[in-house]
Amino acid sequence: MTENKQQETTTVTADMSVSGPDDDRPVPGEGFAGEASPEAPRAFCSGVMPGSDMVAAATVIEGETGDFPACALLPERGAIADGVARSLAVCEGMGFDIGPRAWQLSPRPGIAARRAADLFARDLDACEATWGSRLPQVKTQLAGPVSLAAAVETPSGHRVMTDRSATADLVGGLVHGLAEHVGALARRFDCPVTVQLNEPLLARVIAGKLSGTSDFDVIDPRPEAEVGDQLGRFVEEIVSLPHVGGVIINQAAYPPVWSVAGKTRPAVTMIDISHIRGTSQLDGMGQALSGGHRLAVGTGHPDGPSARDRAIRLARLVDELAVDPLVLARQIDVFDTDPTLGRPLTEVARSLSIVAALAGILAKDAGDL
Repeated sequence: MTENKQQETTTVTADMSVSGPDDDRPVPGEGFAGEASPEAPRAFCSGVMPGSDMVAAATVIEGETGDFPACALLPERGAIADGVARSLAVCEGMGFDIGPRAWQLSPRPGIAARRAADLFARDLDACEATWGSRLPQVKTQLAGPVSLAAAVETPSGHRVMTDRSATADLVGGLVHGLAEHVGALARRFDCPVTVQLNEPLLARVIAGKLSGTSDFDVIDPRPEAEVGDQLGRFVEEIVSLPHVGGVIINQAAYPPVWSVAGKTRPAVTMIDISHIRGTSQLDGMGQALSGGHRLAVGTGHPDGPSARDRAIRLARLVDELAVDPLVLARQIDVFDTDPTLGRPLTEVARSLSIVAALAGILAKDAGDL
Protein backbone atom coordinates (compact mmCIF):
# COMPACT_ATOMS: atom_id res chain seq x y z
CA MET A 1 0.00 0.00 0.00
CA THR A 2 1.14 3.59 -0.46
CA GLU A 3 1.77 6.00 2.38
CA ASN A 4 -1.75 7.38 1.93
CA LYS A 5 -3.17 3.88 2.25
CA GLN A 6 -1.26 3.40 5.48
CA GLN A 7 -3.03 6.48 6.80
CA GLU A 8 -6.39 4.86 5.94
CA THR A 9 -5.66 2.04 8.33
CA THR A 10 -4.74 4.16 11.32
CA THR A 11 -7.47 6.80 11.28
CA VAL A 12 -9.78 5.19 13.65
CA THR A 13 -7.57 8.95 16.69
CA ALA A 14 -2.87 23.35 35.95
CA ASP A 15 -6.68 23.64 35.08
CA MET A 16 -6.80 24.37 31.36
CA SER A 17 -10.57 24.71 31.06
CA VAL A 18 -11.89 27.81 29.31
CA SER A 19 -15.09 29.68 29.93
CA GLY A 20 -16.59 32.64 28.16
CA PRO A 21 -19.76 34.57 27.35
CA ASP A 22 -21.41 31.43 25.93
CA ASP A 23 -20.64 29.38 29.04
CA ASP A 24 -24.09 27.78 29.38
CA ARG A 25 -23.70 24.26 30.74
CA PRO A 26 -25.99 21.43 29.65
CA VAL A 27 -28.60 19.98 31.92
CA PRO A 28 -27.64 16.34 32.51
CA GLY A 29 -30.19 13.79 31.33
CA GLU A 30 -31.58 10.82 33.19
CA GLY A 31 -30.76 8.20 30.56
CA PHE A 32 -27.79 7.19 28.51
CA ALA A 33 -26.56 7.82 24.99
CA GLY A 34 -28.12 4.75 23.40
CA GLU A 35 -31.66 5.25 24.69
CA ALA A 36 -34.44 6.56 22.49
CA SER A 37 -36.30 8.25 25.37
CA PRO A 38 -36.18 12.07 25.63
CA GLU A 39 -33.00 13.32 27.21
CA ALA A 40 -31.36 16.73 27.46
CA PRO A 41 -28.54 17.42 24.99
CA ARG A 42 -25.11 16.43 26.16
CA ALA A 43 -21.71 17.71 25.14
CA PHE A 44 -18.83 15.32 24.76
CA CYS A 45 -15.32 15.05 23.40
CA SER A 46 -15.12 13.14 20.13
CA GLY A 47 -12.32 11.16 21.70
CA VAL A 48 -9.06 12.36 20.13
CA MET A 49 -6.77 14.79 21.95
CA PRO A 50 -3.39 16.32 21.05
CA GLY A 51 -0.07 15.80 22.76
CA SER A 52 1.31 12.98 24.87
CA ASP A 53 0.13 13.88 28.39
CA MET A 54 -2.98 11.91 29.31
CA VAL A 55 -3.39 13.68 32.65
CA ALA A 56 -3.46 17.07 30.91
CA ALA A 57 -5.93 15.78 28.31
CA ALA A 58 -8.16 14.23 30.98
CA THR A 59 -8.09 17.50 32.93
CA VAL A 60 -9.36 19.46 29.92
CA ILE A 61 -12.06 16.88 29.20
CA GLU A 62 -13.25 16.95 32.81
CA GLY A 63 -13.19 20.74 32.93
CA GLU A 64 -15.42 21.16 29.90
CA THR A 65 -17.48 17.95 29.61
CA GLY A 66 -17.33 16.57 33.14
CA ASP A 67 -20.86 15.14 33.02
CA PHE A 68 -19.82 12.84 30.17
CA PRO A 69 -16.02 12.39 30.10
CA ALA A 70 -14.26 10.39 27.41
CA CYS A 71 -11.22 8.14 27.82
CA ALA A 72 -9.42 9.83 24.95
CA LEU A 73 -6.93 8.69 22.35
CA LEU A 74 -3.62 10.55 22.05
CA PRO A 75 -2.38 9.27 18.67
CA GLU A 76 0.51 11.73 18.43
CA ARG A 77 2.38 9.27 20.66
CA GLY A 78 2.71 6.87 17.74
CA ALA A 79 1.11 3.74 16.31
CA ILE A 80 0.74 2.02 19.69
CA ALA A 81 -1.56 4.87 20.77
CA ASP A 82 -3.88 4.93 17.75
CA GLY A 83 -7.47 3.75 17.64
CA VAL A 84 -6.70 0.50 15.86
CA ALA A 85 -4.06 -0.49 18.42
CA ARG A 86 -6.40 0.31 21.30
CA SER A 87 -9.18 -1.73 19.75
CA LEU A 88 -6.94 -4.72 19.12
CA ALA A 89 -5.66 -4.46 22.69
CA VAL A 90 -9.27 -4.87 23.85
CA CYS A 91 -10.00 -7.86 21.59
CA GLU A 92 -10.04 -11.12 23.52
CA GLY A 93 -7.80 -13.93 22.33
CA MET A 94 -6.34 -12.00 19.38
CA GLY A 95 -2.60 -11.75 18.85
CA PHE A 96 -1.40 -8.82 16.79
CA ASP A 97 1.71 -6.90 15.83
CA ILE A 98 2.73 -3.99 13.66
CA GLY A 99 3.31 -4.98 10.03
CA PRO A 100 4.98 -3.26 7.06
CA ARG A 101 1.80 -1.35 6.17
CA ALA A 102 -0.61 -1.73 9.07
CA TRP A 103 -1.45 -3.65 12.21
CA GLN A 104 -1.62 -7.39 11.51
CA LEU A 105 -3.14 -10.36 13.27
CA SER A 106 -0.52 -12.80 14.52
CA PRO A 107 -0.44 -16.14 16.37
CA ARG A 108 0.70 -14.37 19.53
CA PRO A 109 1.03 -10.74 20.69
CA GLY A 110 4.17 -9.00 19.44
CA ILE A 111 6.24 -6.43 21.29
CA ALA A 112 4.22 -3.55 19.82
CA ALA A 113 0.98 -5.24 20.92
CA ARG A 114 2.22 -5.56 24.49
CA ARG A 115 3.33 -1.94 24.48
CA ALA A 116 -0.09 -0.85 23.19
CA ALA A 117 -1.87 -2.80 25.94
CA ASP A 118 0.44 -1.42 28.63
CA LEU A 119 -0.05 2.14 27.38
CA PHE A 120 -3.83 1.72 27.40
CA ALA A 121 -3.74 0.50 31.00
CA ARG A 122 -1.59 3.48 32.04
CA ASP A 123 -3.98 5.85 30.25
CA LEU A 124 -6.92 4.50 32.23
CA ASP A 125 -4.96 4.86 35.46
CA ALA A 126 -4.23 8.48 34.53
CA CYS A 127 -7.92 9.14 33.87
CA GLU A 128 -8.90 7.67 37.23
CA ALA A 129 -6.21 9.69 39.00
CA THR A 130 -7.65 12.83 37.38
CA TRP A 131 -11.39 12.13 37.61
CA GLY A 132 -11.66 10.05 40.75
CA SER A 133 -13.50 6.77 41.08
CA ARG A 134 -17.14 7.88 40.84
CA LEU A 135 -18.59 9.43 37.68
CA PRO A 136 -22.16 9.87 36.40
CA GLN A 137 -21.12 8.07 33.21
CA VAL A 138 -18.02 7.58 31.07
CA LYS A 139 -17.33 7.05 27.38
CA THR A 140 -14.80 4.77 25.75
CA GLN A 141 -14.09 4.80 22.02
CA LEU A 142 -12.82 2.00 19.83
CA ALA A 143 -12.80 1.15 16.15
CA GLY A 144 -16.11 -0.32 15.04
CA PRO A 145 -16.24 -3.79 13.48
CA VAL A 146 -16.49 -2.63 9.86
CA SER A 147 -13.55 -0.23 9.99
CA LEU A 148 -11.46 -2.51 12.20
CA ALA A 149 -11.77 -5.39 9.73
CA ALA A 150 -10.91 -2.97 6.92
CA ALA A 151 -7.89 -1.49 8.70
CA VAL A 152 -6.23 -4.63 10.09
CA GLU A 153 -4.41 -7.18 7.95
CA THR A 154 -4.20 -10.95 8.14
CA PRO A 155 -0.72 -12.47 8.62
CA SER A 156 -0.49 -12.77 4.82
CA GLY A 157 -0.97 -9.02 4.38
CA HIS A 158 -4.57 -8.95 3.12
CA ARG A 159 -7.25 -6.86 4.76
CA VAL A 160 -9.16 -8.92 7.32
CA MET A 161 -12.45 -7.91 5.68
CA THR A 162 -11.53 -10.06 2.65
CA ASP A 163 -11.42 -13.22 4.79
CA ARG A 164 -14.80 -14.23 6.19
CA SER A 165 -13.34 -16.50 8.88
CA ALA A 166 -10.78 -13.93 10.02
CA THR A 167 -13.49 -11.27 10.13
CA ALA A 168 -15.71 -13.46 12.31
CA ASP A 169 -12.81 -14.15 14.68
CA LEU A 170 -11.89 -10.47 14.92
CA VAL A 171 -15.45 -9.27 15.48
CA GLY A 172 -16.09 -12.03 18.03
CA GLY A 173 -12.90 -11.10 19.86
CA LEU A 174 -14.01 -7.46 19.91
CA VAL A 175 -17.41 -8.35 21.42
CA HIS A 176 -15.91 -10.53 24.15
CA GLY A 177 -13.14 -8.04 24.81
CA LEU A 178 -15.62 -5.19 25.07
CA ALA A 179 -17.58 -7.11 27.69
CA GLU A 180 -14.46 -7.30 29.85
CA HIS A 181 -13.37 -3.73 29.07
CA VAL A 182 -16.78 -2.23 29.87
CA GLY A 183 -17.01 -4.22 33.10
CA ALA A 184 -13.57 -2.99 34.16
CA LEU A 185 -14.48 0.63 33.42
CA ALA A 186 -17.79 0.30 35.29
CA ARG A 187 -15.95 -1.01 38.35
CA ARG A 188 -13.23 1.61 38.07
CA PHE A 189 -15.59 4.60 37.78
CA ASP A 190 -18.73 3.17 39.43
CA CYS A 191 -20.97 4.15 36.52
CA PRO A 192 -22.51 3.00 33.24
CA VAL A 193 -20.26 3.04 30.17
CA THR A 194 -21.12 4.40 26.74
CA VAL A 195 -19.27 2.70 23.90
CA GLN A 196 -18.38 4.87 20.90
CA LEU A 197 -17.59 2.86 17.79
CA ASN A 198 -15.57 4.84 15.26
CA GLU A 199 -16.35 3.87 11.67
CA PRO A 200 -14.14 6.14 9.52
CA LEU A 201 -13.81 3.54 6.74
CA LEU A 202 -17.47 2.48 6.54
CA ALA A 203 -18.34 4.65 3.54
CA ARG A 204 -15.20 3.52 1.70
CA VAL A 205 -16.06 -0.13 2.35
CA ILE A 206 -19.52 0.39 0.85
CA ALA A 207 -18.15 2.32 -2.12
CA GLY A 208 -15.40 -0.21 -2.83
CA LYS A 209 -12.69 2.43 -2.47
CA LEU A 210 -10.24 0.43 -0.39
CA SER A 211 -7.19 -0.95 -2.15
CA GLY A 212 -5.84 -4.45 -1.75
CA THR A 213 -2.25 -5.62 -1.64
CA SER A 214 -1.69 -4.64 -5.28
CA ASP A 215 -3.46 -3.12 -8.27
CA PHE A 216 -4.63 -6.63 -9.17
CA ASP A 217 -6.09 -7.28 -5.72
CA VAL A 218 -9.49 -5.63 -6.06
CA ILE A 219 -11.79 -5.34 -3.05
CA ASP A 220 -15.39 -5.25 -4.22
CA PRO A 221 -17.95 -2.80 -2.82
CA ARG A 222 -20.11 -4.10 0.01
CA PRO A 223 -23.87 -3.55 -0.18
CA GLU A 224 -25.24 -1.01 2.28
CA ALA A 225 -27.77 -3.55 3.51
CA GLU A 226 -25.05 -6.10 4.28
CA VAL A 227 -22.90 -3.57 6.13
CA GLY A 228 -25.93 -2.24 8.00
CA ASP A 229 -26.96 -5.74 9.07
CA GLN A 230 -23.43 -6.52 10.27
CA LEU A 231 -23.18 -3.34 12.29
CA GLY A 232 -26.74 -3.67 13.58
CA ARG A 233 -26.06 -7.17 14.92
CA PHE A 234 -22.91 -5.92 16.59
CA VAL A 235 -24.79 -3.06 18.28
CA GLU A 236 -27.43 -5.51 19.53
CA GLU A 237 -24.71 -7.57 21.20
CA ILE A 238 -23.03 -4.55 22.77
CA VAL A 239 -26.18 -2.93 24.17
CA SER A 240 -27.05 -6.23 25.84
CA LEU A 241 -23.78 -6.32 27.79
CA PRO A 242 -23.89 -5.53 31.52
CA HIS A 243 -22.97 -1.94 32.43
CA VAL A 244 -23.40 -0.57 28.89
CA GLY A 245 -25.28 2.72 29.11
CA GLY A 246 -25.42 3.27 25.36
CA VAL A 247 -23.68 2.96 22.02
CA ILE A 248 -22.58 5.71 19.64
CA ILE A 249 -21.68 5.06 16.00
CA ASN A 250 -19.26 7.65 14.62
CA GLN A 251 -20.04 8.50 10.98
CA ALA A 252 -18.70 12.05 11.21
CA ALA A 253 -15.85 11.62 8.72
CA TYR A 254 -18.11 11.53 5.63
CA PRO A 255 -21.71 12.17 4.55
CA PRO A 256 -23.57 9.72 6.80
CA VAL A 257 -24.93 6.52 5.33
CA TRP A 258 -28.47 6.85 6.66
CA SER A 259 -29.58 3.36 5.65
CA VAL A 260 -26.86 1.96 7.90
CA ALA A 261 -27.74 4.36 10.70
CA GLY A 262 -31.32 3.13 10.54
CA LYS A 263 -30.18 -0.43 11.25
CA THR A 264 -28.05 0.49 14.26
CA ARG A 265 -30.71 1.89 16.58
CA PRO A 266 -30.80 2.34 19.52
CA ALA A 267 -27.27 3.60 18.92
CA VAL A 268 -26.72 7.33 18.56
CA THR A 269 -25.23 8.35 15.21
CA MET A 270 -22.46 10.96 15.16
CA ILE A 271 -22.53 13.29 12.14
CA ASP A 272 -20.71 16.43 11.03
CA ILE A 273 -23.20 19.10 10.02
CA SER A 274 -20.92 20.19 7.17
CA HIS A 275 -21.79 16.94 5.35
CA ILE A 276 -25.56 17.53 5.46
CA ARG A 277 -25.96 18.94 1.97
CA GLY A 278 -28.29 18.00 -0.84
CA THR A 279 -31.68 16.36 -0.93
CA SER A 280 -30.61 12.84 0.03
CA GLN A 281 -28.74 13.98 3.13
CA LEU A 282 -31.50 16.36 4.23
CA ASP A 283 -34.13 13.67 3.70
CA GLY A 284 -32.04 11.11 5.56
CA MET A 285 -31.54 13.35 8.57
CA GLY A 286 -35.19 14.38 8.61
CA GLN A 287 -36.41 10.80 8.50
CA ALA A 288 -33.98 9.79 11.23
CA LEU A 289 -35.16 12.53 13.59
CA SER A 290 -38.83 11.97 12.75
CA GLY A 291 -38.35 8.29 13.54
CA GLY A 292 -36.92 9.03 16.98
CA HIS A 293 -33.26 8.42 16.11
CA ARG A 294 -30.88 10.30 18.39
CA LEU A 295 -28.03 12.15 16.68
CA ALA A 296 -24.79 13.66 17.93
CA VAL A 297 -23.92 16.69 15.83
CA GLY A 298 -20.58 18.38 15.29
CA THR A 299 -20.82 22.04 14.32
CA GLY A 300 -17.39 23.48 13.53
CA HIS A 301 -14.23 25.36 14.46
CA PRO A 302 -13.75 27.33 17.72
CA ASP A 303 -12.85 30.45 15.73
CA GLY A 304 -16.17 30.24 13.93
CA PRO A 305 -19.66 31.17 15.13
CA SER A 306 -20.51 31.46 18.81
CA ALA A 307 -22.42 28.75 20.62
CA ARG A 308 -25.68 30.68 20.20
CA ASP A 309 -25.07 31.21 16.50
CA ARG A 310 -24.48 27.48 16.14
CA ALA A 311 -27.70 26.78 18.00
CA ILE A 312 -29.56 29.08 15.61
CA ARG A 313 -27.96 27.30 12.66
CA LEU A 314 -29.18 23.96 14.00
CA ALA A 315 -32.65 25.40 14.57
CA ARG A 316 -32.79 26.61 10.97
CA LEU A 317 -31.70 23.20 9.73
CA VAL A 318 -34.39 21.49 11.80
CA ASP A 319 -36.94 23.93 10.40
CA GLU A 320 -35.79 23.09 6.87
CA LEU A 321 -36.24 19.41 7.69
CA ALA A 322 -39.84 20.14 8.78
CA VAL A 323 -39.50 18.30 12.10
CA ASP A 324 -40.55 19.38 15.58
CA PRO A 325 -38.03 21.99 16.84
CA LEU A 326 -38.12 20.34 20.25
CA VAL A 327 -35.99 17.52 18.82
CA LEU A 328 -33.11 19.91 19.56
CA ALA A 329 -33.76 19.41 23.26
CA ARG A 330 -34.70 15.74 23.12
CA GLN A 331 -32.74 13.96 20.38
CA ILE A 332 -29.52 15.92 19.87
CA ASP A 333 -26.11 15.67 21.50
CA VAL A 334 -23.15 17.80 20.42
CA PHE A 335 -19.43 17.17 20.12
CA ASP A 336 -16.25 18.82 18.92
CA THR A 337 -15.45 18.30 15.24
CA ASP A 338 -12.29 20.39 15.14
CA PRO A 339 -9.00 18.81 14.07
CA THR A 340 -7.22 18.50 17.40
CA LEU A 341 -3.85 17.08 16.45
CA GLY A 342 -1.03 19.58 16.60
CA ARG A 343 -3.11 22.18 18.44
CA PRO A 344 -2.45 23.49 21.95
CA LEU A 345 -4.67 22.01 24.64
CA THR A 346 -5.95 25.51 25.42
CA GLU A 347 -7.51 25.69 21.93
CA VAL A 348 -9.06 22.25 22.33
CA ALA A 349 -10.45 23.35 25.70
CA ARG A 350 -12.01 26.34 23.97
CA SER A 351 -13.63 24.03 21.41
CA LEU A 352 -15.11 21.87 24.15
CA SER A 353 -16.32 24.91 26.09
CA ILE A 354 -18.28 26.08 23.04
CA VAL A 355 -19.75 22.60 22.64
CA ALA A 356 -20.79 22.58 26.30
CA ALA A 357 -22.37 26.02 25.94
CA LEU A 358 -24.22 24.88 22.81
CA ALA A 359 -25.70 21.90 24.65
CA GLY A 360 -26.95 24.21 27.39
CA ILE A 361 -28.60 26.56 24.89
CA LEU A 362 -30.35 23.69 23.11
CA ALA A 363 -31.60 22.31 26.42
CA LYS A 364 -33.10 25.64 27.52
CA ASP A 365 -34.09 27.42 24.33
CA ALA A 366 -35.18 24.78 21.80
CA GLY A 367 -38.28 26.07 20.08
CA ASP A 368 -37.31 29.71 20.67
CA LEU A 369 -34.18 29.98 18.53
